[in-house]
Amino acid sequence: MDVIVMAGGFGQRLGMGEKPCVELLGKPLITYVIDNLRSSKNIDKVFVAVSPVTPKT
Repeated sequence: MDVIVMAGGFGQRLGMGEKPCVELLGKPLITYVIDNLRSSKNIDKVFVAVSPVTPKT
């Protein structure tokens, strides 16, 4: 199975910038998502969709 991660969000309500880059326990949130998907035996490919409005992602 292939997976698309939608990671182009800007966290205006969070007030912390781009949501995928917000850190939790020293790691960006997007890292947790990608690491878990890559460790799954059912996932063949992981695609990350980003936005030109969020250049850090």
